[in-house]
Formats: sequence, C-alpha cells, structure tokens
Amino acid sequence: MGSGRWRRYWFPIGGRCNAGVARIAVATSILLMLGRLWTHALIAAPDQAPLASYDPVGILMLLGDSPPPPALVSAAYLVAWMATFALLLGAWTRAAAAISLIASLLVVSFAVSFTPDWPHDNNLPLLALLAVQGTQGGEALGLDGWWRRRRGRPPPPLDGYEWTPRLVQLTAALVFLAAAAFKLAHAGFTLAWVFSDNLRHQILAQFDVNHIPRTTVADWLIAEPWRYRTAAMLNLINQLLPIVACAVVRRPRLRALLGCCFALEVIGIGLVMGLWDLHWMPLVAVFFDWDRLLALAQRPANAALPATASSPRGRRRVSIFVAAFVGYDLLISFAVPRIDHRLRTYPFSTYPMFAIIRARRPYDQHLDYQFVHGRFRVLGAGPASAAAEAWIHSGFVYRKLHRISDPATLRERLTQVLDGLHRRFPGLPIDGVQLWATIYNVPAYPAPARLEPHDVGLMGELTVDGGWTSGLTRLVPDGLRWAATVLPVGLDLRDARLAVYVDGQVAPQPLRFERTGDRFVFALPTGNIVMVALHVARADGTPLELLLARRTRKAWW
Repeated sequence: MGSGRWRRYWFPIGGRCNAGVARIAVATSILLMLGRLWTHALIAAPDQAPLASYDPVGILMLLGDSPPPPALVSAAYLVAWMATFALLLGAWTRAAAAISLIASLLVVSFAVSFTPDWPHDNNLPLLALLAVQGTQGGEALGLDGWWRRRRGRPPPPLDGYEWTPRLVQLTAALVFLAAAAFKLAHAGFTLAWVFSDNLRHQILAQFDVNHIPRTTVADWLIAEPWRYRTAAMLNLINQLLPIVACAVVRRPRLRALLGCCFALEVIGIGLVMGLWDLHWMPLVAVFFDWDRLLALAQRPANAALPATASSPRGRRRVSIFVAAFVGYDLLISFAVPRIDHRLRTYPFSTYPMFAIIRARRPYDQHLDYQFVHGRFRVLGAGPASAAAEAWIHSGFVYRKLHRISDPATLRERLTQVLDGLHRRFPGLPIDGVQLWATIYNVPAYPAPARLEPHDVGLMGELTVDGGWTSGLTRLVPDGLRWAATVLPVGLDLRDARLAVYVDGQVAPQPLRFERTGDRFVFALPTGNIVMVALHVARADGTPLELLLARRTRKAWW
C-alpha cells in the first residue's frame, strides 16, 4: 500500500491549494446545509418530535433506542455551526473537521430518524465532510498555514495534500454514478429509461401525487415526447460523466469540463423536479486544479517549499482510511436497494432515485400507465380540506405511509398526522383523517398529462375522538390458498364481499372466497401487484371498501 499506481494517484507532489479549496468547499456546503435545517420542524423544536416513530440511524444508534435529549440536539446544532466556521477559516482544521462531522451527523441523523424513508439531500455534504477528515487543507488559504509560517515551523510533506480533494471528488461522482447505474439496471442495461414515457410519468408522480405545483420546466417537458426524452438522456449523461473526471486528474481542462456536468445535474434536478440541493454546488470546486491555475498565473503555490515526502507510516494510515471509505461507499451505493435501511449507517446510502421505469411495455409506444400510491382525506374541514390534504401530501415524512401493513403502526402514524394538522391549521374543524390505497391512471400521450385517481380501499381512518377503522390484516397460507381474519370492530360482515385489483387495473374483479365467521379463505390471481379489497358496511349501514392486503412480487405490504 502506498506504492505504484495507488501512490501516484493519491499521493502526488503538490495539490496544496487544491486541498485548501476542498476544505473551503466542504465547509461552505455544510454551512448551507445547516442553514437549510434552521427551519426544519424537528431541529427548531426537537422537544416536539413524534417519539413513537423514532427509528435511529447512523451515529444515533450508539445511543440505543431512545432519542437524544432535545437539549443535546440543540447544542449539537450550535456546535456544528461553530466547528464548521473554524473549518472554513482553516483554524485547527483537523479538530474542527472532526467536531463538525460528529455534531452535524447527530443533528441530521435526528431529523432522518423520524422519517419512514430517507431523503437524500444531505448525504453528499456529510460524506464529503467525512472525506476531509485528517486533511492538511488548513495549510493553504487557512489560518493554520499562516500560524505555522509565523512560527517558522517546516511545511508538511508535499505529497500529503492531493488525496483530500480527490477523495471528495470521487465521493461526489459516486452519488450520481450510483443513481445512473440503478436507472440502467432497471432498464436491463438498455436505454428504456430514456426512450419511453418514463420521465413524463416520473414528473406527474413527483408533483401531482404530492400536491406540489409543477415547475415551469417540468410543465414544458411533459407536453412533448422529444422534450422529456431529451431531458432524460441529458440526465443520464450528466450522471455518468463526473466519474470520468476522477480518472483524468492529469488533464485539468477536461476534468473541469466534466465537473461542470455535476453542477448541471444539480441545477437540472432543481429545474425539473423542484429538488433544489444548491448546498451541493460548492463541491464543484474540487473538480478544478487550483494549483495549476495558480501556476498559469505565474504564482506557483509551492515555489518556496521543499518537495518533501510523507513517511510510509503516514501514507499507510491515509491509505487505510481511503480504502475503507471508498470500499464501504461502493458497497452501500451499488448494493440492492434498502440494504442501507437495514444497515442504517447513514449518511452512506443507495441512490435509486426515480430509477424505476414508470412506463408499460413496449416502451416505444405511448400507453396508459397505472401505479399504486396513497391518498389522504381530511374529514370535517369543508372547503379547507384541499389545503389541509395538500399539506399532508407535500410533507416528505408522510409520503410513504401507504407502505405500512401493520394496522397498529398505521394508527400511530395517523395520530401524528392528525396532531400535525391541528398544529398547522389551528381552529380548523377537523374531525379525522383517512388514508386510502389508490390507483393512479395516467392517460397515454397525446392526452394531456394528468392523474386520474381510483380509490381501491381505505387503509385506515382515525377520528378526533379516537375512533379507528381499518381492514389491514396478515394473510397466512392455507394450502394453495390464502386466509385472512378480519376484526369486525364497528363493521357489519354479514354481506361482505371481496374484490381484487391486479397490476394497477382500475376495474376490480370479484374474488371468490369461503368464509367461516370472520375468517376468509381465497385463491389469488397472479400479477406483479395484487390488492385485495373488502366490501362491508359500517354499523350504521354505510357501505365501506377496506384494503385487506397488497401483494407484490417480493412480499405482502
């Protein structure tokens, strides 16, 4: 380790200014991230966090199953600001980087630990901060270097700088490379993700399902196939090119050009999908060779410094860190989806964002498209229901509740939704909240791009007086068939009927069954997605359609 190609790549002579710029870029990215968290509900008021949904990730797993005290979260947020400012100035750089990492991880992990799925907006800044641990970046453009020169101390070895910006560059490139790899894998390593109506449907699922106004660019793209297919191709290209920059570090102009693709991708995702992760933009700086630029300006950064080399022991320590970091990042980034949620080593994560192909075969034809999602309804709010429902849908923390299969867990989460509604809309006469399993149909082009919702069944209903209605249950094998037991709380099962929805078809099919008391036994048709609905009546005779269970090719949800 530390010799041959490895040494030439990670430990070349020079890179002093590159390391300093990398330090500044990472610190700026973290400061922008902390600024975004200023208005985050859980960070602004950690004492109001919904404790029932706490599921620790990352550094918080060290504290067990109990969430950290709110005072600790608030203190960590303040410490993160101070340590990151010190990192930005290059003061006590290594200590500042370590403290900033620990404090920032605690704060962000606290916010993520209450979400059913991980947002990916802060992964890259935190991974980049981890990549600069042990850096000598404070020697250039930093107070550490100024103080060292003032004291007359000898400079650090000149082969101990470049590994830092190159590791940050690789970290940034791997995020988009992994996202592109998932897109290609879902398409069987063809361009079906690009040359289909996929992006049109992705945009509708991103905005219309979540009650979010489409961006101007998104509205323009979905109007014509050539527009959204061209945008899909540019997206894939922009995600693949930054990794090439890591292989052409000796060609600074090409490297900078490829790095600009990273910036274009960040901006493009914001323009199209409304996901503005502008705190990633400072990291574009690591794709430029700042030492070469200074040399071109006839101000060589290392002219007065002896070309000393670091010790084999020092290179070995750095090599172990780099190899472990890159190896684990590759393992998690390119592993099967959800492995990151099983290991929970946040901020390491997979990136299958928008990777599934939202289109039907054959992909070169314009066909209707159906997909299953959840839809909330607010009871008793009258004309204000639309605004209240839009608030629920637009919140990332509630978007995945339709995946819950356990009625007790769903009741806890709907309690949080109801509490949030009362805080967000005080005085609004809200009687309860419902979550429906819904099939959304997208008419084929050239029909206008829109969603046509078809409710399959009620997953859960919670009223303000504590009333609970749900038909969710576990299906158990019964020979070659399945059995389900329904708890008839507040339900009249005398004329109960079953219906099945197969692969997103909005028209239900009657499902034959045998019944003994509240136990139903039936055979299921084959399909990628099969949903069983129970038609019953409430105690007052009102008809009701409940979701019994949903099956995919992998498991019952």
